[in-house]
Amino acid sequence: MTQSFFLFITLGFISVITPVRGRPLLFSTRHSIELLDNVQDSQPQSHNIEQPRSPTIYRLSFHFYEHDVYWASLSKNDKSTIYKRYVSTNSSSSERKKTVVLDEDLGTIEGLAVDWMANNIYWTDSEKNRIEVAKTDGTLRKVLIHRRIFDPKDIVLDLDDGYMYWINWYGRPNIEKTAMDGSTRKVLVEDDNFMPRSLAIWSRKLYWTEMNSNSIKSIGVDGNGKKSILQTAETPYALDVIGSQVLWSQVSTSKNEVYKCTLMANGTDVRCYQSHLIYETKRQITSLRIFSHLPQMPTDKSACNSKRGNCSHLCLIAPSPKSFSCTCPTGLARRSASTCASETNEMLLVAQRSRLLKISLDTTEFIDICLPLVNNKNRYFNKLAYDALSNRLFAVDGKLIKSIHLRTLEERIVVDDPKSETEELDIDWIGGNLYWIDSFYKRIQASTLNGTHKVVVVSDGLEDPHSLAIHSPAAFLYWVDGLKIERSYLDGSNRSVLFEGGDIQPRSLKVDCQGDKLYWFSSASKSIITAALDGTNRKVLIKLEHQISSLEVYNGYAYWIDILRSLKRISLKNDSNITEILADKPDMRDLIAFRVGDARCTVRSGVSGGDVCKRRRCSYICLRRSTEGVCKCPSGFYLSGNAKTCIKSDAFLLYAAQKRLHYFSLNDSTQNFITMASTAKNAIALSFDPIKKKVYWIDSINRIIVSAYLNGSGEEIVIKTGLENPIDLTIDWLAQNLYWIDSRTKRVELSAIDGSARRVLFWNDINNLTSLLVDPYSNFVYFAHNSYSKTKPIRLVSALERSGADGTNRRALIQNKEGTIHSLTIDYENSVLYWADSDSGLIQYSDLDGKNVRNLPFSDIDYPVGLAIYSDSIYWIEKRRKTIVTANKKMLKAARVIKQTSANDLLILQPPRKPIDGDSCKQRHCSDICVRVGNNSSRCLCSTHYKLREDGNCERPKEFLVVGEKTKIYRYVPDDASPTVPFPFDEVRNVRSVTYDSSTNSVFWIDGRRNVILKATDSQNDFVPIVLWKSEDPSRFKPSHLVVNPYSSHLYVIDGRNNSIYIIRTDTGERVGTILLSTTDKKQRPRQMAIDTINGYIFWTSLLPGPSIWRASLDGKNALRIVSGETLEKPIAIAVDPRTRKVFWSDVSLGQIESTDYDGGQRKVIVSQHLSEPRSLAILGEWLYWSERKKGLVERIRLSNNSDRTKILAFEFIAGLSSVSAIDYNHPCKKPSRKCSHICLPERGFSDSSLTSKCSCPLDLTLSGDRATCTEAFVCAENYIRCKDTCIVDSWRCDGFVDCEDGSDEKNCPECPIGQWSCRSKPLECIGLNQLCDGQADCLNSRDESDANCRKRESCPPGNFMCDHRKACIPKSLHCDGIKHCSDYSDERKCNISKSINRPSSPHRAQIIIIIIVAVALKTFIVIVIVVACRRQVPDRNKKKKTTYPTKSVSNVTSTRNEMGLALPDGHSKDSPHSTLLPDVLPQPAPDILYDRGHVTGCSSTSSSSTPLVDPPPSPVTTTYSSRKPHRSKKLRKKHYITPPNYTSGFYPNPPTPRSSVQALSVSPSTERSFYNNPYPPPPSPIGFSD
Repeated sequence: MTQSFFLFITLGFISVITPVRGRPLLFSTRHSIELLDNVQDSQPQSHNIEQPRSPTIYRLSFHFYEHDVYWASLSKNDKSTIYKRYVSTNSSSSERKKTVVLDEDLGTIEGLAVDWMANNIYWTDSEKNRIEVAKTDGTLRKVLIHRRIFDPKDIVLDLDDGYMYWINWYGRPNIEKTAMDGSTRKVLVEDDNFMPRSLAIWSRKLYWTEMNSNSIKSIGVDGNGKKSILQTAETPYALDVIGSQVLWSQVSTSKNEVYKCTLMANGTDVRCYQSHLIYETKRQITSLRIFSHLPQMPTDKSACNSKRGNCSHLCLIAPSPKSFSCTCPTGLARRSASTCASETNEMLLVAQRSRLLKISLDTTEFIDICLPLVNNKNRYFNKLAYDALSNRLFAVDGKLIKSIHLRTLEERIVVDDPKSETEELDIDWIGGNLYWIDSFYKRIQASTLNGTHKVVVVSDGLEDPHSLAIHSPAAFLYWVDGLKIERSYLDGSNRSVLFEGGDIQPRSLKVDCQGDKLYWFSSASKSIITAALDGTNRKVLIKLEHQISSLEVYNGYAYWIDILRSLKRISLKNDSNITEILADKPDMRDLIAFRVGDARCTVRSGVSGGDVCKRRRCSYICLRRSTEGVCKCPSGFYLSGNAKTCIKSDAFLLYAAQKRLHYFSLNDSTQNFITMASTAKNAIALSFDPIKKKVYWIDSINRIIVSAYLNGSGEEIVIKTGLENPIDLTIDWLAQNLYWIDSRTKRVELSAIDGSARRVLFWNDINNLTSLLVDPYSNFVYFAHNSYSKTKPIRLVSALERSGADGTNRRALIQNKEGTIHSLTIDYENSVLYWADSDSGLIQYSDLDGKNVRNLPFSDIDYPVGLAIYSDSIYWIEKRRKTIVTANKKMLKAARVIKQTSANDLLILQPPRKPIDGDSCKQRHCSDICVRVGNNSSRCLCSTHYKLREDGNCERPKEFLVVGEKTKIYRYVPDDASPTVPFPFDEVRNVRSVTYDSSTNSVFWIDGRRNVILKATDSQNDFVPIVLWKSEDPSRFKPSHLVVNPYSSHLYVIDGRNNSIYIIRTDTGERVGTILLSTTDKKQRPRQMAIDTINGYIFWTSLLPGPSIWRASLDGKNALRIVSGETLEKPIAIAVDPRTRKVFWSDVSLGQIESTDYDGGQRKVIVSQHLSEPRSLAILGEWLYWSERKKGLVERIRLSNNSDRTKILAFEFIAGLSSVSAIDYNHPCKKPSRKCSHICLPERGFSDSSLTSKCSCPLDLTLSGDRATCTEAFVCAENYIRCKDTCIVDSWRCDGFVDCEDGSDEKNCPECPIGQWSCRSKPLECIGLNQLCDGQADCLNSRDESDANCRKRESCPPGNFMCDHRKACIPKSLHCDGIKHCSDYSDERKCNISKSINRPSSPHRAQIIIIIIVAVALKTFIVIVIVVACRRQVPDRNKKKKTTYPTKSVSNVTSTRNEMGLALPDGHSKDSPHSTLLPDVLPQPAPDILYDRGHVTGCSSTSSSSTPLVDPPPSPVTTTYSSRKPHRSKKLRKKHYITPPNYTSGFYPNPPTPRSSVQALSVSPSTERSFYNNPYPPPPSPIGFSD
């Protein structure tokens, strides 16, 4: 019989098979499945079978008879799937598509095998740690092995013997032999040093790959004859065997290969020979199988082939003598030897965060199966309940309560409340209602099972409800509140406390209705406790070792989940041992046990009183009370006289008590108090908008104003910032405005009802504000305040005032009244104004104009607060007695207590009692605030400091002062009648410096504690600041001062830690660059700065070098010290006046403020008296403002004559001042002619009246040819490091020699003794310098002889000399110059003596001098020798002059230097105000200094038209041309250094633009002449060179 063979390889995709012959091989990689047509060929052809887009393929197998290929893959969302696809040697690509076999409840599949005789599929799951089997269509799944298994890998089947072999990493890594029905297990191979990966079986031998030993081994199926058959070169992975051929894949870092070899016997030793490569790919090969039935071909036909062996479900091949075994799918009980139950009857359901696990209690296997819900992503299952009659599971999923049908898995949303936090839920299956605890609202709620008709059952007095249980037959509701266990009927009545005390600490309350017992877990004693339903007969059931999170009682067992991530149970009938059901299952939240369709105790219709709710016929919902039904209404409704129908209530009493708001219907005689759902921490004042039906309150702890609907929805913060001590608020619901009073700021404020457009209404002549009220009908605002009496200092006197709604027509109604006035309210029916006098214990009232003041004749009122009027009744709070009291104000009967509680305020919620006239504000357009005035008219108002335009819109002020306080930022408008107001920004903390961008209306400030820069928009609605800039390492950055340039959108920041000035972008926070950098030789310590955006200057105060005032361009260049000397001590604050070109600064040590012009002249003292520490300066208009830290004051003085000194503001701590002026939209940098990549500078044209713009760059960058873009000055090549101004070989770092001018290459290095060289090894290894590059490796890492250090070469580039030692290259000009440059003096040996005259002495020259001394007697001869030698030297120097190294000369520049030693051009001195730009030249080195690499600049200007360089010395630097390679020249050891210009300090002009060194420099004739006069060539340009 002709056999067909296929080899399958998993590559991650599958392609259609083309006709092949021989033995094909299937293999899989991570992203394909391919087929090699004939593995016997030396180069078989590959055919693509399938290539999925995203899944990763792990394992494959095949069904030989049905020609199906099976594979397991893992998608990007970590979802595993088993696929199959029909393949045929004669099929086309479109014949059949792949189908899904299994895609539910799969972990990571590491092994896959198909039993094509019984039509079953086996797989190992390394994530779930189990081996499963199912039919080849994915049905009838059975977990065969789930204990003593860990991280199983590959699996193979022996259909002839009925065994499966698989890799197990449980305990010691091993290979197990197990019956295919899971009945027997045996360890075949076990070893500690053992890493098997893939398996294959042939002819009663098992083969595997060992990854740790790079070998392939085999053993007999009986466990004997273990041997290694092949040692592989790389790590072997996948494997298969057929006949004498072994095929395997090898894994390496760069490629993956398939090899084959032939098994051959040498006596008793069998090994694999003639190995050769048959396939190569870049993808990792994960599995391979030879497509043949021979490895698994049984000798007899399988008994499972005929009617599944008469098995009702699974028929599995088994070892002899059984040959097959009937097996039940997981969770189904066995009914007989061949039949199984059709479904699970008793089960446990476990909520495991994003999944629901089902555990059958019909068997003792206790294997968990995931319910195949539609989507298990983004779920958060927490609590569970079950209703037997509907067979629906109720589960808390995040903020939702859902019901899931257990048969169809159809889901419904029952409760959807985005604020709810459901702690527990249970079912009254007799009444058909769902109960749950909402810990956010602190109440117990109920609804019908479909979620409609929701009511509050218990809310009053609940503090910490967290567990709930229902005894449905007895109609009892149990719950845990803190340390108490309480009970009531299911309607919330007959409430009582069963247990209370810290010794029980109950958790996870459960009711056993079969045994009529109560169970809970005590976290204090770690015990499960039981008691009777009435709380008697309490005893400890079992004491546990650990805390538990959930408890369940069912059918004589207690089940629980402990903190060790285990699920356990114990029998309630006896003290049997604890059984562990699940182990190491994370995120288990809750569990429930039940019998499907069984309501535990009884069904709903079979209980006495089960139909009471049906007979009751309630209009909304019926809750059970003992044996009767009680109708309930939702919030806002009350029961009519028939106790069945719900009627909408028209009035409620709302009060603020402790941390919650409560209310009850005034139409409901039961006065059932309901807790309002809110986050109120400590509500102290209430108000109500009857139009929008929203409640407003003040949260005194968070100092905010909040609003929400009565049911708790729509809660939002209305006023979040700017409140210091708000104590009362009121709503003008007709004009939709909000009023409040702040006792600390002593202000009455107004805003739109959404909190926008705030305006200060009153702030003058107000003492201690106590109460506020608005009358929306008459458009009046009433407010009360008190103060101590002038005649009786210990007595309070009060005043009551009234004004229009817009703050006009303010007048006093009552003055100097003894006692207090607060809790103002109006009786609209009788036009009477009421208030409470808590000091006198009185409730008083008067006419609306304050006349006819009278007292209500109620005695024994104790400290009344919170007054409210409804109809003929008056309600108030007695604070000391902690009661809410009511009385009839007409009948004057005795007051009665309606609630015992500690309340802060109360309010009547009712519709408007008077008819509403037309709303005039709806017809008027106002951008900010509209107020009603007069008789049905209105007026527009603006936010404080804003100006009203004729069109009703408001515009912000154009000039003002920004004042930074520690936790607030204020706006002060000079000479404005309105007070200073804070910007309404959130989370303002630790303000250190502040500035304002008038172009974007943004405020920037520094948070001194977090060391971050924040930004917020000066907007009516955007209050949240963003972090504009934050250092990745806060310890290395400490911003201390900032100022904004609105025209370039740049923020200048002083870094106090690094003494630098940075520029960052105001929109993104991206760092533009550094313009000032303090260095060792150019020390700076900037304190504060100011900018002149018109003339393009930045000024700063500095304490180093010495106290001084500096000026520079806005790019930091052309720095000039304009003020210094002994007359300065500690200058801190600075400001500039561009109009007068004056600079102002404060000296905190001298206690004075001075000024000077931009050049340091005309210096004079402005303020010197009564100054302590002026820390901030600002100029606005004609005024100079300053702040004093110690006094907490802001003062100002007129600049024109230094007069009119005035104190304008007082704060506890002033962090900074910033003046804001109107933006000039004609500024050249606002609309520049070209877009600058980094910095835009204003530039004067030929006329002083015209301004243009130009582009510039920060340090380390240079302006490119387009004059707009900044580029890197130079970039070091690979294996080179950057010094200050050049590059050196990376290996020169930390080698004991200073190669960088600033010594940075030898800083922070491991230290070796002097005279030794570091091997740069760990631990530190040092050798002698004479051992370096001596041909013998002395370092353990051989670094001393590496090519990177020794630079061995045959020759040097033209124009260079090669040293004998280390083969280093130096310029020929340094050969025989009298100075040692080679470490072995080889550059000074064999020199022409004429070149050595007049050079410093060397050992070679000393011998010549001795000869000359011996011949001293011949005086005439010596003179002749000297003359001849001098004449020979002159031609040599002239000869050198002809070798041109073109560069720009500076010999024609007058050597006038500024304070930093920088040369200035002709006609410009350091005092010249126009010396803002310097020529683009380099300082000229002195003629007597020899050439050396120490002065390499890092870049040079080039031109294509220039003369090429003649063999210039190379430099290890590259430009942006990545193809250029660094020259490997030996470094030069220096005796003399030429100091290069410091381009990183900010005090030198820009370096020239880098170009390729194959180009030369353009040189003018005058420059050439100056250059030729220099006897020594200039330094080379350290840029890359062409190959």
